[in-house]
Amino acid sequence: MHFLHADEFQKEYASKFGYKFDFPIVLEKTGYELEVFVSTKELNEIKNLEELIELIEFRLN
Repeated sequence: MHFLHADEFQKEYASKFGYKFDFPIVLEKTGYELEVFVSTKELNEIKNLEELIELIEFRLN
């Protein structure tokens, strides 16, 4: 896992790949691509840490 603030992400990735995302977001690196793992809308609807953990565990299985 690699955690970045929005400005760090933009500095590290935007110039290389031209990615434009709304934040907060959880991305997954697949090969040379970044794909949305948990969207901004989903993150904003999560009420607590337990819900986030459950969603991530569900998506990983």
